[in-house]
Amino acid sequence: MKLIILIVGMLTHLSRAESTWVPPIGIPAPGFGIVEQAPAQPAAWPGVEAAGSYYIDNTNPLATDANTYGCPNIPRMTIPSQLVVVANSLVEIHGGPYLTTITSYAWLIDSSTTNPPTGLAPAFIKGFGHVVLGASQAAINVGAASRIEMGRTDLRYTIIEGIHFDNMPLGITGLTAHHVCIRNCETTNTHAEAMDVTPQESGTFHDIVFYSNLIHDTADWNNTSSDWDYHGIGITTYGRTSATSLYNVWVLDNTFYHCSGDSVQVNADTAGNAALHHVYIGRNTAYENRQSGFWCKEASHVIMSQNVIHTMNIVGSGLSGYGMGSQYGPDNLWFLFNEIYACQTGFGQSDSTHAVSGSKEYYVGNYIHDLIQPNHTDVNWNRPMGWAFQMTNGVVERHIIDNTMVNIYGGLLAYAYGPIYFQNNIIENLRPNEWTAHGVYNNHIDLNFTTDVAIDHCLIYGVSGGTSQLARVTCQNISYTTLASGQRGTGKFANCVQADPLLVGVKLQAASPAIDGGVQADVYQTFQTLYGIDIRRGFDGGRRPMGAGWDIGACEFNPPTPVIAPPKNPAVVPIPTPQ
Repeated sequence: MKLIILIVGMLTHLSRAESTWVPPIGIPAPGFGIVEQAPAQPAAWPGVEAAGSYYIDNTNPLATDANTYGCPNIPRMTIPSQLVVVANSLVEIHGGPYLTTITSYAWLIDSSTTNPPTGLAPAFIKGFGHVVLGASQAAINVGAASRIEMGRTDLRYTIIEGIHFDNMPLGITGLTAHHVCIRNCETTNTHAEAMDVTPQESGTFHDIVFYSNLIHDTADWNNTSSDWDYHGIGITTYGRTSATSLYNVWVLDNTFYHCSGDSVQVNADTAGNAALHHVYIGRNTAYENRQSGFWCKEASHVIMSQNVIHTMNIVGSGLSGYGMGSQYGPDNLWFLFNEIYACQTGFGQSDSTHAVSGSKEYYVGNYIHDLIQPNHTDVNWNRPMGWAFQMTNGVVERHIIDNTMVNIYGGLLAYAYGPIYFQNNIIENLRPNEWTAHGVYNNHIDLNFTTDVAIDHCLIYGVSGGTSQLARVTCQNISYTTLASGQRGTGKFANCVQADPLLVGVKLQAASPAIDGGVQADVYQTFQTLYGIDIRRGFDGGRRPMGAGWDIGACEFNPPTPVIAPPKNPAVVPIPTPQ
């Protein structure tokens, strides 16, 4: 399936501002939503209303709903329960808070059917001064799910920005929605997904952007007795059939924390992988969630790039504290250049019961370090946690390429029945188990339940706190404490090295044996063929390769640029005075 994106060079709103914003590596820039700017106030303001544009301020003593639209001199008092935007609509919301007593859909937002917004004339709904929209205490007391619903009939070319939604989930749903952006907003205290995009049965949604939002505290995120799926953002066709379509969705530069589910979950459910495709999750930060940072269920062509995830370590949650991962068999799922630390597990891949034969997942250029391990086992596998990669089920083909793992409790745990290609990875410094029923240490690589793993050109080294700096590998319940013995006993680990990688953080030093020790994997050409983007980069963004060959690990060695002293000024020779 070829990439379906809006032509990057399309014409947009005439007041579009220049910007230095660049997309994360491997993610195409959305054609709408990032750099557009709200138009100037209508010429009729401040004294006269302008049809299609609203000025709302419930703190102004002159405010009244006798005005349909309001203007700065005489604002409207409340937000209309059904807000219909037209071409060039400007909705300014001042004052606040705006607290609804409605216990279902508090506000509906749709486009006009006769004069809808367009790429040249988009609509803006804009908050000023940290304006708050939320549910009243009366609605909260009865357990109401007050909600804002957008696109029940149609929504297009609309940007919502600068609003704080408190106890007020925000959903894009209906039959038709496209070119919608939610940016620079905040959500708090939602007892559901904070934001979601969910077409109705047989609906088609595309080109949806969530940009630069702060999303936190969805329900009781620290409650270890209940497993709510109250995510920060849900991207889903849950319960729909394959007649439903959702594609071209971006989640960019957001911050998530204290979500009682994942920060973002992608989930096509019974609609199947082909119904939900081309989802881009990039350069977000996530920490202290109930479940994980970013997670993908059924879908296809999902790219998660340059995200930072840390502190997923809820003790007693019944989960493995994953940084990122997948289940149910998505296809063409890419994890690129992400950083995961202080989590119980780096990447997790589990149940692939819905997988289509030939489905593929790719883990490329990631940096996993300083994982943690609670004093109990993984509830599913009765094993100590703290693995960088925990591949625990299914027929999905997994490519784990050019990653660096440091200060962890285990490198690769393969409880898997599909093929795994593990190439050009660094695994350094195993920490001793906090839970020792299965021994003092895990392994750099544990292949106890599968032999369908190809491992080559990896660098394996180090046991924290031990006198030995040897590799620990297990295959078919036979353990080896040196790489050489593992190679002899299994016939695996071709061209792998047992040596100190000489890392400072994720960076290789000049004498590292990882330099020029790898090979270029075919995943880079696969990505370029599918999406037209060259991702031959390292975790630090530097190009690959830089030297005579391809380096092992997440970064290429980049020698410092020599500092050349400026030439000295030539001696000034005095000109003789004529005699």
